[in-house]
Amino acid sequence: PPTAHAAPDAIRVRVTWYLPTGHPTYSGYYPQPGMAACSWNFPLYTTLVFDDERRVMCLDRGRIGNSGWVDVFVENRAEGAEVAKTYGDWQMVTVERWGQ
Repeated sequence: PPTAHAAPDAIRVRVTWYLPTGHPTYSGYYPQPGMAACSWNFPLYTTLVFDDERRVMCLDRGRIGNSGWVDVFVENRAEGAEVAKTYGDWQMVTVERWGQ
């Protein structure tokens, strides 16, 4: 099982977005606002904070690589376009809480 980590000041991550799938996430919850699919270097239930105070919890996985990726859940394409415009391809995030 993953071990506790000391939260670093910030981690550079690739930021993408995904739409509702109609299926539960890797953690068993259905996608909802505030959720993200994160790369495997972030344990489930890790909370990440963007510079603009957006918080997401890593509750899903995907084909997004082993390290440094955050795929933010959005409810529609317009919201996805806003995520892309706001964060670009890469962004610094702060680990507020390492998950389980």
